[in-house]
Amino acid sequence: MISIIIPTYRPEDYLKECLNSLDLQTLDKSQYEVIIILNGEKHPFYTHIKETLEQYSFYSRLLYTSVSGVSNARNIGLNNVRGDFVCFIDDDDFVSPNYLENLYKLAQIDSSHVVVSNVHTIDANGLIGFDYISKAYAKNKVLQSRSIIKKRSFLSSCWCKLIPRQIIGTRRFVLDFSIGEDSLFMALISDRIEDIVLAPDDTVYYRRLRINSASRKKRDTQTIWRNKLRLIMTYVKIYLDGYNRYNPLLFLSRIIAVIIH
Repeated sequence: MISIIIPTYRPEDYLKECLNSLDLQTLDKSQYEVIIILNGEKHPFYTHIKETLEQYSFYSRLLYTSVSGVSNARNIGLNNVRGDFVCFIDDDDFVSPNYLENLYKLAQIDSSHVVVSNVHTIDANGLIGFDYISKAYAKNKVLQSRSIIKKRSFLSSCWCKLIPRQIIGTRRFVLDFSIGEDSLFMALISDRIEDIVLAPDDTVYYRRLRINSASRKKRDTQTIWRNKLRLIMTYVKIYLDGYNRYNPLLFLSRIIAVIIH
């Protein structure tokens, strides 16, 4: 079974579009569950989500925490999964109908592999575009390399992929960050990832670009660099704690990415 984790905070209509895309999946509905974690304000969102979920035939659970934050919400989801595979989807994104089926087919071949999809972006006007992961997908589709370093761009996010639960184990998102938490989590579990496998081109994760999203919120220079320094120190600590398991080049690339971006 696949456990789909969707954190949501004060959700808008786009959550329904996300759920609609999951209801249209070609994979048999007995093969996946949807876990929504509402965080922060409860009313009127909890009741609305609960009523919306009743419209769908897939198995779902609605959890709530008064503590806001995507990392905490994802951790709560991880603590409640039943599936052997974990799939993270943001509440404002959606996926192609064949998304789960195509990822699942490849994921069952080897439990040490992470399977990733193609990615398209959707802007405020509904226009489809491409981002850094879209480019990484196109590049690695040609290279067909098993090198984790060459595929490191896929480890900058937890979405657009299917992750075996045994790779995650008891590791969880670090709660201290609202920017860069995805890359940190993927670096943390990278010691058990032997390869990153690409799904067919038409297996697409549609990523919505919202001006007011957490990753695009404007921050002052001091706050940005304080966060960068804390991220770097956390990467160093994770690596030193497991230096005999982790790829040093991967962690070096993560630190350089924090400094540059």
